[in-house]
Amino acid sequence: MPSPTSSSPSSPSPSSAKWLTGAPWLTKARLAGSDALHRDRFASTLVYATIVAITLVPLHIFWLAVFVGLIAAGVALLATDGAMRRMFLSDPRPRLAALLILGIVAWEVVGVLFRGAGSPGKAWQAAGNALAILTFGVVVLTALRRDPDFPRRLLLVSAFVLALATVIAILGQVVIEWPTFVRLHLYGRANGAIFSAGALIFGVATALTAAITARGRLRLALLAAAAVNAAGFILTFSRGPIIAAFLAAVVLAIILRLPAGRRGRLIAALAILAAIAAPALLVFNEGTLQDLACGQGGDICRKSYRLDIWSLAARSIIEHPWLGAGPTAEIENPFGRHPHNGYLGPAFYFGIPAALAFFALIVNSLAATLTDIDATRGTGQPLSPAGHLARLSLFLLVFSLVYMVTDLSDAFTFVNAHFLFFWLPAFLTLSPALRGAGGSEAMP
Repeated sequence: MPSPTSSSPSSPSPSSAKWLTGAPWLTKARLAGSDALHRDRFASTLVYATIVAITLVPLHIFWLAVFVGLIAAGVALLATDGAMRRMFLSDPRPRLAALLILGIVAWEVVGVLFRGAGSPGKAWQAAGNALAILTFGVVVLTALRRDPDFPRRLLLVSAFVLALATVIAILGQVVIEWPTFVRLHLYGRANGAIFSAGALIFGVATALTAAITARGRLRLALLAAAAVNAAGFILTFSRGPIIAAFLAAVVLAIILRLPAGRRGRLIAALAILAAIAAPALLVFNEGTLQDLACGQGGDICRKSYRLDIWSLAARSIIEHPWLGAGPTAEIENPFGRHPHNGYLGPAFYFGIPAALAFFALIVNSLAATLTDIDATRGTGQPLSPAGHLARLSLFLLVFSLVYMVTDLSDAFTFVNAHFLFFWLPAFLTLSPALRGAGGSEAMP
């Protein structure tokens, strides 16, 4: 069976031949003193390490190493790579994203200095977490620019690493611990059911995207990985992510059939807004829906208490509109200590200005994705790997936006699954590599 990251030397695929002849571990031995190709793969490798840390490795020291590595690598890349600096200075997409994130970091620092409540140490850590997200973006954009195989390998690594993590989790929790099993979770950093659901839908989406252009046994392996990840996703019994995945798939199907131009993008925006509104309507009518569909009870019919939690979060925002209640603040509700809403969360923790900057970040990436996909319509050309990556990014962004209606209170928290299903696609859309991609190469 072909390896997910290799192919036969006799393969006719140009991408395979290029990968084999340019592999760092072959050329490094031949070119003593030259590490140019090694540097080209460095950013990609760090992205893969982040995926492994989030989904597979249950060691805090490894998570911390990835966190520190992202910050150090991002700063180093900006300091040493003139092309990356020019991108952030001249390209409006990454420039706006960087300015918004830096603004959020600065606002968090203002909160540490003037809020006068909570733990200063935790508040400084929260600012560091936001900085790590920016440097993660630098690493992702560097990988796209330097490593031509990154779009393909990203899909393969994600699909198979998530499948392995799912198998381990199912064996450990469903098979071995069956009498006490309630909801599946991964053993990596995403070790809660809701975050695991976000990571697993990322695994499903990357496996299916890679399978579109794969051939032979590799396609079968990718479809099997997608099925394993989907089984794990369902076993988390996380209602919000399950609804978000369904709505994101519907929205993607609608958008891909829209005409090119401003009218198509407007309809796409309305479809996305409708998808975001849907889970909020479900929460507002939760009692009626439970009476209709949950007569037998069960864990899937548990009450969410989201309305109670949201009202308490809104009250706190009114009391602390500018700097928020701080990153250590908690909701005084026994059924939820955080806002359980990614739109209220930034204002609750860091104030309304931070929330507005976060909304602008979302709009920036979403508009970029819709524009990229619009540029591929009617070209008569099959999609390139970057083109498939643009569609994957749209699905994951819509999933994230729906997911945030009921979860992900703080998108700027320490390394976790939101790096995969939200921040990774948000940064991928900022790259020039995803703009108007056409012409496809099949995976071997």
